[in-house]
Amino acid sequence: METHGLPKPQFEEVGSEFRVTLMGPGERFMAEAGALPAWSKGLNERQLEAVLYAGEHGRITNREYRDLFKVSNYTAAMDLKALTKKQLIAAVGEGRGRFYRLALETKR
Repeated sequence: METHGLPKPQFEEVGSEFRVTLMGPGERFMAEAGALPAWSKGLNERQLEAVLYAGEHGRITNREYRDLFKVSNYTAAMDLKALTKKQLIAAVGEGRGRFYRLALETKR
């Protein structure tokens, strides 16, 4: 918490429970959201999260996209196609085995 400039956690004992309260950045969160990377311009929130997910997990599938964002197969396919067109992710494989990796990772 200190590393991120956030208040220290609050610890309290309430009856037979022990509570820890973590305070988030509050209004500062929105100010930091304005500092998005250049590659994210023109992406919707789902697409941005999908690119981050693919970076963190090494890949993302259409099914994972649908499950993560509770969208239809069509919406997932269109969003992933748009990310591919912007060369942020690249499709690997065909049909049911297809998944997407960050475009830079596919060039290695």
